[in-house]
Amino acid sequence: MLDQRSLALSTLKTDFTIALSLYFKNRKNELDAIRRLVKNLSPSRLLTKGFAIVMQHDTIITDPSKIDENTVIKTILKTTIIHSNVTEKTPYENQPEL
Repeated sequence: MLDQRSLALSTLKTDFTIALSLYFKNRKNELDAIRRLVKNLSPSRLLTKGFAIVMQHDTIITDPSKIDENTVIKTILKTTIIHSNVTEKTPYENQPEL
């Protein structure tokens, strides 16, 4: 009877150790995935992929309706900052001209 309990306790200890190890391995994998996501979404990484950052009055603009005509904007590209005067805004309707 004591040997059975000792065996059961030993099995439980082994199972617990394995489960704990798998738990931490899975959490580490999740953290690694989040780390890669954050790295890929960093502004410098986005610029290397061809995206641009548009700023007006030292604020990043994500909504084109907030860009005023007759104001200066900065368009930040991978290696260049373009300073522009906005003279006109027209809607873009997913036209295939790109």
